[in-house]
Amino acid sequence: MQNVSASAVSDLATLKRDLLEQLYKPVRWVESIRCLASHGATRLVECGPGKVLAGLNKRCAEGVITYNLDTPDAFAAARAALA
Repeated sequence: MQNVSASAVSDLATLKRDLLEQLYKPVRWVESIRCLASHGATRLVECGPGKVLAGLNKRCAEGVITYNLDTPDAFAAARAALA
């Protein structure tokens, strides 16, 4: 998922261009999550402390569950849920 374009791409040239643009263009988070959901993603993982993105994801796309990996126990729970 390219946050700069809010689209899923697979060709290397576009990936390189978008990765560079992500350094200076706004992140289109809401559109990115909605795009993932429209492609069938129902479970996402947030790495790091806090649950800001999990809360935002919940409001962006109905039915999308975000697992937070902020502790070893949370990691184990997410791993079990995603197995």
